[in-house]
Amino acid sequence: MKYLTHSARKFQIPKSLPSEATDTTIPNKTQNGGHVASLGTKSQNSNTNPVRTAVTCGFLALFLALLGPVTPGLASSPAPAPAPAPADAEASYQLGVSLMLQDKHDEAIAHFDKAVALAPDNSEYHRALGDAHGLVAVHASKLHALGHAKKCKAALEKAVALDPNNMQARISLVLFYIHVPGIAGGSDKKGWKQVEEIEKLDPALGWRARVIACMADKRHAEARALLDAKLASDPDCYFTLSQIGRLAYETKTDTDGGIAALQRALQLQLTPDQTSPRHARVQYWLGALHERNKDKSSARAAYEAALALSPGMKEAKTALAKLK
Repeated sequence: MKYLTHSARKFQIPKSLPSEATDTTIPNKTQNGGHVASLGTKSQNSNTNPVRTAVTCGFLALFLALLGPVTPGLASSPAPAPAPAPADAEASYQLGVSLMLQDKHDEAIAHFDKAVALAPDNSEYHRALGDAHGLVAVHASKLHALGHAKKCKAALEKAVALDPNNMQARISLVLFYIHVPGIAGGSDKKGWKQVEEIEKLDPALGWRARVIACMADKRHAEARALLDAKLASDPDCYFTLSQIGRLAYETKTDTDGGIAALQRALQLQLTPDQTSPRHARVQYWLGALHERNKDKSSARAAYEAALALSPGMKEAKTALAKLK
């Protein structure tokens, strides 16, 4: 996806849709001392379940869908817990999530706006609003994309200000800052600063954030070095295997190695609520690599498998239609 139509490298946004996200069970300490299971450290003032939270992620849909379980890390100093969100705020949030699942991002924004208005201290609502604006910007004209980009940035920064432990918002900011040009609020320096903050709060998740940032910043050699080091100590890490495959897909190198890594990732046992979104993206990359190897039969099978798991995946639909 492109955040805004511009020739600059920073405008290249990860090809991900909310339907490709998943609950990845990443426990972490929240401000009130509890633990959650939702892509990262979920805000302490959200009453949503992890799956609903995950599917609204715009920038995180691809990357955090691939994160495996990590050990709890350190959290920042506890902050006073805000009052519970009113029921109608949560209802508005859920409506927004439902619309995001249908790729109706414009309509979702209206409901997230209402949720934020009713519960302005809820970090998760601001995070969802920011990611929704990011997805709308992807398909908007230059003029409208710029406006949505600025609203995306403002909402994500507010989410982090309200809850420094909202890792979803932090990693969304990493990708926003690195991908988006300065005129719309982008800043490589701020993006890497967010990576450092995540590493302080949770070293295990911070390592993944660094890999994500390297991929976003086209620092492919550094990303590969991080992945190879991890693979040596943990050969069955889903995140590592999937990102090696993605790296082969994006850089058009080591096609056979990328295929092997993705096939191994597909063999790993995942819980039912993780299988479809994770494997759909991996199947798409696998199909593209097979197609590069002129193996149309295997490519077709992989694209069809991706669509069986995620019927709304536009890239897989397009690739399958073009495959002769």
